[in-house]
Amino acid sequence: MEPYWLSATEAIRQIQSGELTSTELIKSCIRRINALEENTKAWEYFEEEAPMAVAQRIDELRLRGESV
Repeated sequence: MEPYWLSATEAIRQIQSGELTSTELIKSCIRRINALEENTKAWEYFEEEAPMAVAQRIDELRLRGESV
């Protein structure tokens, strides 16, 4: 199952348990958005870099054992 299908609660559980990283979740969501955007036209502008940067920072903090 692609991570974009997870509920927020399940995504948090998997991230906290180490089954999933924030980066993997965000990449999955971005892939889904890109796959559907041509038909849905839901975004006027979508910047992929910002959520990826936040997800990578969260993963770095978690690797160091810091609370996020």
